[in-house]
Order: sequence, then C-alpha cells, then structure tokens
Amino acid sequence: MRDNPEIQRLCKVVPKLRVYDVDEFLKEIELLINLDHPNVIRLFEYFEDQKCLYLIIENVNGESLFDVILSNKNSLSEQIIASIFNKCVRSLS
Repeated sequence: MRDNPEIQRLCKVVPKLRVYDVDEFLKEIELLINLDHPNVIRLFEYFEDQKCLYLIIENVNGESLFDVILSNKNSLSEQIIASIFNKCVRSLS
C-alpha cells in the first residue's frame, strides 16, 4: 500500500539557512528515502535550489505525536502511553 502512486504527497520546504550542515542533512535524506516503515512518514524524493530543500513526503491524516501529548497531557492513560511508546520503539527497528 505504501508504494501506491495514488498516495497523497506533500512538499515540505526547508530553508537552507535553517540547516546547520546541508551536506549532512542530505545524507540523512538519502537514508530516509530508502526507509519504508509503517510508523515513519515516507520520504519519496527531494529537490533543491540555492535557498531551499523541497522534501516530497507522504501525507498522513491525524495529529502529530507532539500534538496528541500536549492536548491530552492530563488525561493520557497508561494503556495509551504504552501504545505510543510501542509505536516509537517499533519505528527504531
């Protein structure tokens, strides 16, 4: 399903001035292009010009992990926290 050409994509624009080491950042981009994991947003390709990098990424619906934690910081159950932690750990393997 992840290689489906009908998957919606987004273009994230990253100004090069905000990147500490552009060459190192490009190495990481190359690694992410080859990564295919269900718990990590897919990076399909990238383009660059003199000022910016343009990352073509998978469009996923829903809140970011950070937003979920912030909006529920007083009401997250142990079960929800365990589920979030499990997904984070699986994304590392």
